[in-house]
Amino acid sequence: MRKLLDVMRPEEPRLAVQSPQVECPRWCAVTGGALAGRSLFLNPDAQAYQTSVLDGTFDKFLFDYIDRNDWRGKVIFDVGAHIGYHTLNFAVRVGASGQVFAFEPHPSHLERIEINLKRNPDLKARINLMPLAASNGQGRLKFFCAESIEAGGSSASFVEGSSTPFPKSYYADYSAIGVETARLDDLIASGKCLPPDMLKIDVEGAESLVIEGALETIKKHHPRIVMEVHSLPNMLRVTTLLLPLGYSFTLLEDEDRRCFIAIEPPP
Repeated sequence: MRKLLDVMRPEEPRLAVQSPQVECPRWCAVTGGALAGRSLFLNPDAQAYQTSVLDGTFDKFLFDYIDRNDWRGKVIFDVGAHIGYHTLNFAVRVGASGQVFAFEPHPSHLERIEINLKRNPDLKARINLMPLAASNGQGRLKFFCAESIEAGGSSASFVEGSSTPFPKSYYADYSAIGVETARLDDLIASGKCLPPDMLKIDVEGAESLVIEGALETIKKHHPRIVMEVHSLPNMLRVTTLLLPLGYSFTLLEDEDRRCFIAIEPPP
C-alpha cells in the first residue's frame, strides 16, 4: 500500500539515482508483525525499506483495519503486489484453507516475489501469482516502469491510462514495456480466480480501471475494498461507481498526493 519511498516530489521531477550498493538485496529476518520469524529478500540499508518492513510496522494502519475481521479460509486479492510484502501478510491471515491472488505486471517485482515465496513455501502454497495488470479490458498496454526496487522508483510504475499523482513528464526516465491486462470479472468468470472476500488495490493511478473491470464481481460478492487513491479523478470515478451499490467510504490514512481508504459493502 504505502509506497516504500516517495521518489517523486514537486522539487524532484526525476527519479534520484542511487548508488549500485543500494540495489544489493540480501536475506533479512523479520522481527515483528505477522511475518515475524520469516525472511524477506531486500536491502535494509536502502531508504526504501527503512526499518518498518522488518519490524512489522509498515502500513500498520491497513493491517489494524483488516484485523478487525477474521480472514481464515477467505480469498484476498492483492492488486499491485510489489515484492510480495502484503501478499505474504495476507497469506498468514487467510490460513491454510484460504487463498491469495497476487496481481503484478512489473517483471522485476515478479522476480522478487518469486524469491520471497520460495523462501516461505507454506505461504506460497496458498498464493496464486498473476503476472498481469488488472484493468478494465483484456489485451496489452504500455507499462511505464523503473527498475530501482531498493531505491523505491519501481513502486511508482504505472499502466497506460492511469491518472498518476504527478504529470507524466515527471516519469520521463521510466521505460515503456508491454504487459498483459485483464478484467477481474473475466478471470473470475473463467474460473482462473476465486471470487474475493477482500480487494487490496495499489496501482499507481489505475484504481478506477481496476474497479471498472470488477463491477460485476463487486455487485455479486460485495467484497471489502482497501485502496490507495492517487488522484482526485480516481476518487471521483471510484465513488461514482461504488456509492450506488451501497458502499461506504472511510479514510484510513492521508498522505501527500494520495490517501488510503476502506470501502465497506452494504450491511
